[in-house]
Amino acid sequence: MKARIMFQLFDTNRDGALVQDEVPGMPWEYISAADADQDGKVTQGEVAWLAATRVISNFDENENSELTADETPVQLWDRLESAD
Repeated sequence: MKARIMFQLFDTNRDGALVQDEVPGMPWEYISAADADQDGKVTQGEVAWLAATRVISNFDENENSELTADETPVQLWDRLESAD
């Protein structure tokens, strides 16, 4: 589930953060891994950081913490390049 949609569905108090009381079971187990500062809240920024970290770790063949076109599928590189 995309983070934006998850926040729209579950951020019931509209404070821009998700807490365990707002997110049921499995979705919380997944999203709570993004809680970088361990404050019990997950922000959209933390979710974006987790997603970027996972993409890099999945495709960074030379383990230099940077992605290049030759390390990623064309469709992914096109998306990354347009975000740069």
